[in-house]
Amino acid sequence: MTAPSASPNAEQFFLKRFDADFLQNAKVAELLPSVRDLGKRYRISPVTVTRGLKTLAMAGRIITKPGSGTFVAEPQSVKSVLDTSWQALALGARATLGSEMQILLQNPRPEIISLGSGYPDELLQPHALLSKAANHALRRPEVWSRSPVAGLEALRLWFARATSSNISSQDVLIAPGGQSAVAICLRALVAPGGTLVLESPSYFGALAVARSSGMTTIPVPIDQHGLRPDWLETALQSSGAKVIYLQPNHHNPTGITLIPERRKAILDVAAKFNAFIIEDDYAHDFTLEGTKPRPLLLDDTDGRVIYIRSLTKSTAPSLRIAAIIARGAVFERLRAQLAITEMFTPQVMQLTALELVSSPAWEKHLKALRQNLKQRRDTLVGALEQHGYTVPHIPKGGFGLWLPVPYDDLEFAQNAMQHGVQVASGRAWFCAETGGNFVRLSYAAAPETQLLEAAERLGAII
Repeated sequence: MTAPSASPNAEQFFLKRFDADFLQNAKVAELLPSVRDLGKRYRISPVTVTRGLKTLAMAGRIITKPGSGTFVAEPQSVKSVLDTSWQALALGARATLGSEMQILLQNPRPEIISLGSGYPDELLQPHALLSKAANHALRRPEVWSRSPVAGLEALRLWFARATSSNISSQDVLIAPGGQSAVAICLRALVAPGGTLVLESPSYFGALAVARSSGMTTIPVPIDQHGLRPDWLETALQSSGAKVIYLQPNHHNPTGITLIPERRKAILDVAAKFNAFIIEDDYAHDFTLEGTKPRPLLLDDTDGRVIYIRSLTKSTAPSLRIAAIIARGAVFERLRAQLAITEMFTPQVMQLTALELVSSPAWEKHLKALRQNLKQRRDTLVGALEQHGYTVPHIPKGGFGLWLPVPYDDLEFAQNAMQHGVQVASGRAWFCAETGGNFVRLSYAAAPETQLLEAAERLGAII
């Protein structure tokens, strides 16, 4: 058996084979073969062997003794079983993440094809650019210093200029990732037990924040053109809510984009009821065809729209960087919430992000990423249709397909997992009745060969 050529795959190959060939049958304190011998045995480089051994050491499977060698470690002792039954009384009744979200939060086994994640897989991540940017950032003397609460001025300025000439760096806050930005905005603007209006379905991360903070959520259904202003007006009038959470562009999970004719009307409805709009532009960099939709923020004339844009999905899951753009007194409210929640965003991440987006290769990366995502989208759509399923809406941007399924979506997701495919059960995106059974399939999370295989496996249960 030949090891794969790509280094992450080569390391996984080595760990899997070495565990089966040696570790599972080895005795405690048994000496491991040398790095050179292991490299020859598995036909991989010494660098890959060293990296794999480091992974095993961090997992507590082996231990290195300087001057003596590397040995099999003692297995971890079994912890005593605690009686935690008292916690049910102390915690009391509170809304938590439903069981349907467990599939989303799990990292699937290597043999599972993952279509449940909203993050692009490793093949789409700019590893070389990230490494170069991180290396440059680490050379800067201030890299481990405390950042201003609002973030580094240079990164704030980049987000401002990338958004609009009417936006100042003083309108920008840097948060550690889009999910954190959503949580900061919701908790700053909606009091505990307060009311939040949002699209239905809506981003499950926003729903999780609302539930954990005791908010009342008012769902407003969307149609094929996005949120309807008349339904929004009814929701605001009946609920008294002062905050609306929207994803007008490449909506997650449906992929629908709000049509231009409704945008001004939605701003007018929000103004009529003196409400804020939190605009989550999660897919800012991922319009796959046609003209990039215009953010609501650019038509906002009175500081009503609070705008969120993240770099994480454009780069890699662990580069947790997002911007919150807000104007007026609400900016100070948000900065205070950022300080309470996070204190500040780690400077090493901010400097890495700044180096990355300042690179001449940044736009080239985004262009290639969009091309790859479009190709993957078309591959998955074609494969599903080949196996007997018509995709009702093909999104022009974003990461996923929103599909109705013929029976309970949670059961469907469980059946898919048994067939070796991870999909996202649709009910996680609803705060009330779903009106049907849906699943979301991410074409960003797997390469084309796996998308073809996943469609064939799903064909058996669709």
